[in-house]
Amino acid sequence: MNIKIHTIVFLYRLLCNRVDKTIKRETITIMQTDGSELIFDHYHPHQTPLATIVFMHGMSRPANREPVLIKISRILASMGYQVLAPLYEDIKNFNLSTKSIKDIHQSLVTFINHHYCTNNKLSIFTASFSGCHALRAIANSDIRDHINCLLLLGSPYRYYSTLLFTFGENKKIDWFSRLLCLRSMLLHQNTIDPELDAALNAVIDYLHDHNSLKRIKKFAEHLSDENARLFCNYIDLIQQPHRFLRTYQHIVDEMDAALEQSGDISNVKAAVLIIHGIYDNTIPCSESEKLFEKLSANHTDVMLVKTTMLSHVTRKFSLSLLKQGNLLFNSFQYFFKNVLR
Repeated sequence: MNIKIHTIVFLYRLLCNRVDKTIKRETITIMQTDGSELIFDHYHPHQTPLATIVFMHGMSRPANREPVLIKISRILASMGYQVLAPLYEDIKNFNLSTKSIKDIHQSLVTFINHHYCTNNKLSIFTASFSGCHALRAIANSDIRDHINCLLLLGSPYRYYSTLLFTFGENKKIDWFSRLLCLRSMLLHQNTIDPELDAALNAVIDYLHDHNSLKRIKKFAEHLSDENARLFCNYIDLIQQPHRFLRTYQHIVDEMDAALEQSGDISNVKAAVLIIHGIYDNTIPCSESEKLFEKLSANHTDVMLVKTTMLSHVTRKFSLSLLKQGNLLFNSFQYFFKNVLR
């Protein structure tokens, strides 16, 4: 196969919105060895699969039904790839936790055991914290030989440096990310009342679309007196970065320690493509630089691409990306070359 032509076809279909809507999407549920259910969308190519790509969603309510995920999955399937798009409930529900590493690992084990691989191999396309967690998951000895390539889009290296950016170094205040981080701390402590958690979840949804705290008091109107008091305290806390970091420093340290214990990335055997927007206002580009340095030091086959054309959450791809056409082409040529090896 001519990888150059293959890459051009992918970019043409992506940037010109040429999506084959006849691609069959089937929702499948499998009982896993740990007793949990794995639910995923299976995009079937019109031919014998060239390879299998697992498309892991990031933190969003639509999860594996995010329109851009569906679009790219259909494009990949139209080019001959089998695409598997699993649903991860914790990630969907904005819970920043190392439990996601276990969930991702278990899903990959299930795909391998149920023969959803092509030539016993999988590749992964993912973003943000899902990428951070997937990288640790594929370092485990039972699956690392089955992974050809991992594409990380805007992913962090560790929790603490990302939180430090969110609560201080970022010149643009991102209330959505701040509240998401605080709620994750509370869930880690297992100290949050369900009523209060529902209210904070509703605010997170609101802040996802409106980066303003002006109208959020309405979300506390039906809370008990104690939960209303805590709600106001938490909203005050995300407005005080130094106090937040002092309060939760020990929890973030625990989470980072758990991150390191969940998978030693020096054991990763897959090729890794790291793409990051230079002006990312959620996870700084320096996080991908750290990942690249760490993986390079371990002699991992890794490529780092920094671009001015992508934000943290890029839901629309247009021809404007061709301003950095060579960069885009080289990135996906590297990806497909390793997916198909």
